[in-house]
Amino acid sequence: MWFLENLLFFSLLYTIFRLLFPAPFSFAKKGPSIWLLLAVALGMGAIVQIVRHFYAQDYWVGLGHILFFEPARYGQYVIMFVLGLFASRCDFFERMDKKTGLACLVAGGLLAIGNYLRAGGPWDHFVGTCFGFYESMMSISISFGLIWLFREGLNRSNRFVSWCCAQTMWVYIVHLPLMVCLQFAFDGLVMPPVLKFLFIGTLSTVVSFVVAGLITWLISLDFIHGNKL
Repeated sequence: MWFLENLLFFSLLYTIFRLLFPAPFSFAKKGPSIWLLLAVALGMGAIVQIVRHFYAQDYWVGLGHILFFEPARYGQYVIMFVLGLFASRCDFFERMDKKTGLACLVAGGLLAIGNYLRAGGPWDHFVGTCFGFYESMMSISISFGLIWLFREGLNRSNRFVSWCCAQTMWVYIVHLPLMVCLQFAFDGLVMPPVLKFLFIGTLSTVVSFVVAGLITWLISLDFIHGNKL
């Protein structure tokens, strides 16, 4: 839940900012260019690379017992949050053209595959050395590429999709402990790592939605019962 905690913290800061500056900036409604996204990714990568000289990945810092964050990745979270604000105000996702969306989708896919192909050797050393840049470019390209893909090819709904959307918050909350339990339950199952990853990931997803649906149903029953009382 640390991510929701930090997201709430960012949202509170932005709320205070907007209270102080009700209409601070105005931007033209236009789509993002490849060069703009590349510049943001390189800038974010430079910040992350510098921070990781001082803070290793998986090193966590707590502000009292309230806010916990990982300095090695915090720059990415802040910049992506701000980028999301600009994307909303400039209408990036509606105005992103095919060239930019397709380029982001292909680049993000290749970078993701390249990250999973690390197994020692020169490529692993190269990615590890500049992982701040690599990870930043991958996160931005995947984010914009998938949004373009779903906008163009999967922008439709049905009863099942609507039901899944209604469960997403509970899925986010319960998926981690369920996934850990399933990993331990199938620890003795021998199969190639990639297949086991796909198997556990798929099973965890299905179980998470089932559990989330059960929780939502129980809450709705309690709500109806409470209204009757």
